[in-house]
Amino acid sequence: MTIVLCLAGVVGVLAFFNARDEATVAEQPRGPGEDLPPLADQIETPGNVFLRAGDGADLPELRALGEELAGEPTDALRATGQAVVVEQDISVDGIEAIAVGSSLTVQEPDDPELEEFVSFWLGKTDEE
Repeated sequence: MTIVLCLAGVVGVLAFFNARDEATVAEQPRGPGEDLPPLADQIETPGNVFLRAGDGADLPELRALGEELAGEPTDALRATGQAVVVEQDISVDGIEAIAVGSSLTVQEPDDPELEEFVSFWLGKTDEE
């Protein structure tokens, strides 16, 4: 009988404290880069990361970064949203990285922020 009363007391105490628990979920940081307007992220399959450089001399280093992080950007990778796509765009000042809902502009292809951006956003299909 004593065991039953003790067990009932423990269950009661646990129920009391469990009912008073106010779980909160903190908002997670969005990740590196700046928000894009809603239509700007509809470039292609979500999950892909686009690296656009104004200077063609930056393209080999950007391609090397993309292949290191994701492999060669084949049609299959692009279709599944797992590719890093490198393009030249003379309207870009520096290097612009674009992912679903986010963008980042840097001046050098070896900028650590660029690798962080690509690593974070590669494969993300929505603004997680």
